[in-house]
Amino acid sequence: MMLIQRRQLVPVVSFCETSTLESADMELGTDNWTGWGNPVSVASPGYGNGGLALIATDRTSWANGVYQRLQNLDCLVKGQKWDITAKVNLYDSTGNFSSCNPKILRDCPSVRLYYEIGPEIHGFLDYHDTDMLWKTGDWNDLQVSFPVPLDGMTQLSLIICGGQAGTVLKVDDVAFFPSQPSQQIEPPCGYENTILNGSFEHGSTKMGRLW
Repeated sequence: MMLIQRRQLVPVVSFCETSTLESADMELGTDNWTGWGNPVSVASPGYGNGGLALIATDRTSWANGVYQRLQNLDCLVKGQKWDITAKVNLYDSTGNFSSCNPKILRDCPSVRLYYEIGPEIHGFLDYHDTDMLWKTGDWNDLQVSFPVPLDGMTQLSLIICGGQAGTVLKVDDVAFFPSQPSQQIEPPCGYENTILNGSFEHGSTKMGRLW
């Protein structure tokens, strides 16, 4: 008799979903986030009236904000669709809440990606949430989706920016994850979906006899 030890299967998507960003909830402050041409500091409370958030100040351009260089670029395969979400707010220089119009380009917080391919190729990709329902005086949901546009990226940085020059940008709870992880991330050997038609719902099309 041969005994087969049962082991727990861990979904392969958990690695890529949780390892591209460090301190996405901002609870480690500026340990992993910095300013894109501007100062960044810790603010409290964060989203939900608890924890920490980050604020980007002295913004002389809409392009200033908070950024982090992403990890594990092997998770990003050309053509795969990813989502980026964040909680955001805007203030004026005196600390009063600022309004913005999501239909006006760069008037509200947005997402910018900076990429490098080797030492000579680099550029920016901009994504705007024109469907955002801006609520002045409250946290707002920034959400964009994008297909990975390039292969061979050696660096990719996520920048939360946008809003008029001079405004203070407050950011919390950033997330960067595959839009449909079960369909887009190919698992390595050892996970349950390396077997095709394991539920037998397609009959014998993926099964055969060895005797």
